[in-house]
Amino acid sequence: MPADVTVRMIGVLLDTPAENGLQILHGVQAQSRQQPSWRLLVLPSTQEALLAELLRHGKLDGLIGAFVSDRWASGLPGRRIPMVNVADVSQIGSVPSVIADNVAVGRLAALHLLETGCKHFACLCEHASAAGRQRREGFAAAIEGVGGSVTTPPPSDSYAPDAVWPEWIAGLPRPCGVFCGSDYVARRLLARLPVPRPRIPEDLALVGVGDSTLDSLLAGMALSSVQLPGRRIGERAAARLASLLAGEDGAPVVERLAPEGLVVRASSALVLHQDAIVAKVLGYMRQSLAQPLDMATLARRCGASRRTLELRFRRVLGRSPAAEQRQRRLAHARLLLGETEVSLADVAEACGFGSAAHFSMAFRAATGKPPGAWRAAHERSTLNAQR
Repeated sequence: MPADVTVRMIGVLLDTPAENGLQILHGVQAQSRQQPSWRLLVLPSTQEALLAELLRHGKLDGLIGAFVSDRWASGLPGRRIPMVNVADVSQIGSVPSVIADNVAVGRLAALHLLETGCKHFACLCEHASAAGRQRREGFAAAIEGVGGSVTTPPPSDSYAPDAVWPEWIAGLPRPCGVFCGSDYVARRLLARLPVPRPRIPEDLALVGVGDSTLDSLLAGMALSSVQLPGRRIGERAAARLASLLAGEDGAPVVERLAPEGLVVRASSALVLHQDAIVAKVLGYMRQSLAQPLDMATLARRCGASRRTLELRFRRVLGRSPAAEQRQRRLAHARLLLGETEVSLADVAEACGFGSAAHFSMAFRAATGKPPGAWRAAHERSTLNAQR
């Protein structure tokens, strides 16, 4: 660093859950490489006392962090420094925020559960969290938009709201698609299933939020989950802080970033079909959109010959297994293009196309437009519908 450049100490207050906090940190670190004067000081959320001490003594020049509330922010000691919030526990109006578009998170979960063929839906989101309320709002709006309805747990008078869950779950119509506002909530729900235990995903298809490896491990089941844009949040928050430090307008705007996508795992890999072999193969397809599928191998897994598999698919669905897989991949591509900001190259990879060129050719053949043009048209249509 040149000798005449003044070092700026930037605090990064991490949030829980740890995985999302680390993704945000990686985004901040990546963006900070464009700011040679910055030095990052990473503070876990448990070290608020240390943060207060640093601010009291004027040791920080800027702060990116998970703000609990406006009252919490106003209570920070020391001189006022540029700050950017990256948490959505409550609505922050005193400083700029960069957070996930939680309404889009709920909508993405709803679209997936509708794809599974579920006719009944339930939602379990934390009422005390602004993010949870917005996710529930997006989920309910998407389900009600196609004529469905969403069930939520009854209120509980106890300090343990999950005490009412077993009875509530036992009364849900089946099969039911259940959206949980976080992977942690999905894990808690699995631990509170009633007896006799409903089958997952045949009776209850679960989708969480956060793509938490730890929660899947502790749940004893791979959880389907909406992936939050942690890294992009970190990058945008750092860019906004750089603008504030440069003297630009510090209005407390809220920037909402679309989720990265939805990863389908065992908790929602539900295929409602009477033909057991076809249903089993469709389940493999749903969990393996990004990987090539060898039909001979699939047939052996299902205890059938490739010829039998071909005949059953044509009788039941009117198309071959390969055509069904291609249709599912293209449907998933439309979902990612319309509901996320994932790059075209990443969409191609996530949907199992060997290259971006192959993806573009297949997508154009199916829709009449290349992926970029289709996304732009979808965005215009969405904006017009909101006006």
